[in-house]
Amino acid sequence: MSRHSLALGLWILAVGVSTGCGGGDDAATSSRLARQDMTDGSGTLIQRWTYAYDGIGYVSEVRGFDSSGTHVTTATFGYEDGRRSGSVTRNPSGTVLSSMEYTYVDGAPSGYILRTGDGSVFSTGTYLFQDGRKVRTTRYDPTSAVTGWTDFAYDPVTGLRTVATSHDANGGVIGTSTRTYRAGLLQQVTQVAGSNTTYRTFLYEDGRNVTDPEPFFEF
Repeated sequence: MSRHSLALGLWILAVGVSTGCGGGDDAATSSRLARQDMTDGSGTLIQRWTYAYDGIGYVSEVRGFDSSGTHVTTATFGYEDGRRSGSVTRNPSGTVLSSMEYTYVDGAPSGYILRTGDGSVFSTGTYLFQDGRKVRTTRYDPTSAVTGWTDFAYDPVTGLRTVATSHDANGGVIGTSTRTYRAGLLQQVTQVAGSNTTYRTFLYEDGRNVTDPEPFFEF
């Protein structure tokens, strides 16, 4: 298993979301995400996440559930000066599984540090922006060796993100994440990694089955 796959396991499958402030991701819309489901091609549930918010409207807690509906993870989020500073993911007994720290330079998002449960650095990442949009995330191992990168493409007319393509250290494609929109709002995300395809659907507090610009963290 690649370090990228392990990172996805530590982060995406544990937390599932990076909605709102921080991390160089797009800001959330007025519709607050209530639940996210990951399914396979047959519609079988793989993972589910539910979301809670603080008094300001930032995501404060994300609970993860497996395919049987069993609660398996809880992620709590911290903020400083209106920016997401990091998160900690624990299992139901309170054991820390992973943590994420976001880094900033002059107030602008610059990258992240992903740690395992014992606090050791598992991977880091840096962001590249062009015209105010994140166009690449480069991933590193604890020795600062590049382990891969993800490029982000945008619609030239709407400016909406359309495809994220993840590469290994040699430049080989290891996965893609494709977004489709309805009336300017993201409706579906299809993730392909080798022969594995998964789909993400989103339910909001106002009942709309559409999503904000950044429903989950894309390495």
